[in-house]
Amino acid sequence: MSLAQRLRAWLGGRTRRRDEPVVASDPVPAEADESGTGDSSDSGEAEDDEEGEPFPEPVEIPITDSIDLHYFPPKDVGEIVDAYLEAAAERGFREVRIIHGRGRGVQRNRVRIHLERSPYVEAFDDAPGDRGGWGATLAILRVD
Repeated sequence: MSLAQRLRAWLGGRTRRRDEPVVASDPVPAEADESGTGDSSDSGEAEDDEEGEPFPEPVEIPITDSIDLHYFPPKDVGEIVDAYLEAAAERGFREVRIIHGRGRGVQRNRVRIHLERSPYVEAFDDAPGDRGGWGATLAILRVD
């Protein structure tokens, strides 16, 4: 699945305008939907999820110059970093801080793999001690 397809799935299968905020949702993939339309909502009402999703409705994520990944499931970190970098670049940020935590460095390495591959990133390094140190990475975004 391409990055564009993953982002569309993550954003609920729709595109957004540049001035529209990024909204995170937990869409049902088209292959999981019996109707094949990719639209799992028939009445518009939130239903109780068997997995106990805490946010049945989309949650708006404000795009600022930093993002704290502690609030996201580890399996989603790569897609979130990619989407965040795109949104930050669209908003004209020159530098962003990605807070991944210190731990054993697993999330730090995942984040850096995505930073290396991102067309929006010019350079990155550990944040200075007063901005998170080893628990955060500063990325310098390309200016077009």
